[in-house]
Amino acid sequence: MFGSRETGSRVSLARSIVLALALVPAVFGAIVGGLWLHDHQADFSGYRARLALLVTAEALYVMTLAAATLGAAVLLVILGRARRLGRPAERWGRGLLLCGSLLFAITAAELVCANRQTHVHQGMVIPMGGLESDFRAGRTYRFAPPVVFPVLPTQFPDPIGDRTIDIVVVGESSAEGVPFDKWLSVGKVAAWGLEQAMPGRVIRLEGVALAGDTLEGQHQKLASLAHKPDLFIIYCGHNEFASRLWWSRDLGHYWVDQVPSRWDTFVTRLEHASAVCGMISERAAACRIALPPPTKTGRGVVDVPLYMPVEYNSLLKDFHKRIESLVRYAESVGAVPVLIAPPGNDASYEPNRSFLPSAVEKPERERFELEVLDARKAERGDRAAAIARYRAMIARYPTFAECHFRLARLLEQEAAWDEAYEEYKTARDLDGYPNRCLTAFQDAYRETAKRHGCLLIDGQALFHAVGRHGLLDDHLFQDAMHPSLLGHLILSQAVLDGLKARGALGWPRNAPAVVIDPARCLEHFGFKPDQWVGLCKWTSGFYNLMAMARYDSDERLRKEVRYKNARLKLEAGTAAETLGLANIGTPAAIPRIPPELVR
Repeated sequence: MFGSRETGSRVSLARSIVLALALVPAVFGAIVGGLWLHDHQADFSGYRARLALLVTAEALYVMTLAAATLGAAVLLVILGRARRLGRPAERWGRGLLLCGSLLFAITAAELVCANRQTHVHQGMVIPMGGLESDFRAGRTYRFAPPVVFPVLPTQFPDPIGDRTIDIVVVGESSAEGVPFDKWLSVGKVAAWGLEQAMPGRVIRLEGVALAGDTLEGQHQKLASLAHKPDLFIIYCGHNEFASRLWWSRDLGHYWVDQVPSRWDTFVTRLEHASAVCGMISERAAACRIALPPPTKTGRGVVDVPLYMPVEYNSLLKDFHKRIESLVRYAESVGAVPVLIAPPGNDASYEPNRSFLPSAVEKPERERFELEVLDARKAERGDRAAAIARYRAMIARYPTFAECHFRLARLLEQEAAWDEAYEEYKTARDLDGYPNRCLTAFQDAYRETAKRHGCLLIDGQALFHAVGRHGLLDDHLFQDAMHPSLLGHLILSQAVLDGLKARGALGWPRNAPAVVIDPARCLEHFGFKPDQWVGLCKWTSGFYNLMAMARYDSDERLRKEVRYKNARLKLEAGTAAETLGLANIGTPAAIPRIPPELVR
């Protein structure tokens, strides 16, 4: 009987060991499977499902860790007591083995995820979702490791004497041509122009540009270049914040009267301590970034910035370094670098968030909010009084974006175009939720081009020179940052003019300039008049998506309705050019581009 009991215990122990070993791949497989689902479902419903899955997985992981740790401690005490009293302990031993195997599986998962996070973070200036910080102490818990730039290829399979002109375009959705990307982009139109200027030469476009990407992400993708670039176009900068930080992020910006909850502090420290939780948190952040704001966000006139100063400075410094690194790379492989500093829709798109200095206390913030709302009411009656009030508020708080924007609108109505332009630009640069390229990031292009003497297409200066009254508005943009058809063609024409002026890529001296005709261009790329319907639908959807990103959604919702109505008129047979919308319809011609802006 004693032998039978001993044999049964051994069998039971063996089964427990097998179960324990099976838990290691099961736990790891669950984590990997969840992350795989995260990367292979791309619509809004998919993002919501993935976010729910990730939040649930993190909660279950923490509960399992807590239960296994507590269970192991309790069972060790029970086993020790049973041993002293000489009582059977097989059942408790199996439980301890189970807890131990879970802890072993969790440790293995932590090691694997820590290794992966270290590898992933080598190319990231900040983690997805941003840095986590204790704002009251001014201390940051989690930083990305020092950035390691990717090694880019310098050897290519192209034959010696190859006369094919390979064009590489680095950038995000604007460089991809959105919302005209099915038909044209700056790269495609430039390639078409080069075909006209140099008949007989093969032009090959390798588009690395990807909607939603950052310069950091584009830098990584260049490691897989298939051909040696001859023309290297960099046109990136709108997504440096919006593709890393989700729209609903609410920092403890006003530290004077905000204290983080114990739960928030616990979650932050847990995600810092656990590589698995940190990885899950970053994937969850990617889902939140992709999801649109809900129909009501409760944002206030006085809001908080999406970013911390350390994040802004880190991203800006990294952006400068990457522009410099990419230009050096282009030069090292014999490519002609062309820098396009991305312009944004300064005059027809309001700032998403406006904020006051972090030391301003709540009563003052509430008083200032009422002042802004009162000044808005005054706009409809006494314009001069409203201008004076906004100037006074700006003198008190120069970094409040909404006041600069409202002042610019009034100055535009007064035909004070130059001052309006400067105020619009300031409002864009002070936006607490930036989804347009900021001046400081545009400066990275200007400074690098000056150091290297390479071709600079300064989108801001160019659009200011050719825009209506010098303003960057809906005539040049389809929404907040994507150029209209006219905007895309102006940038493309500037690239071609600059290449001809420099005689780049073997452009014959006696070859005439290539002048883009909008109608002929659309015909060449297969854009038909009825496709303006889709453009109206796309633009309407953009303003619906971004309406709740600010405290006052009225203007964006009105634009949504305007483009919906335009779509209905187009479907009824109305010509696009008669709708009265600045960015719908084929422009008659491209404005003359000042030669000094494309040299």
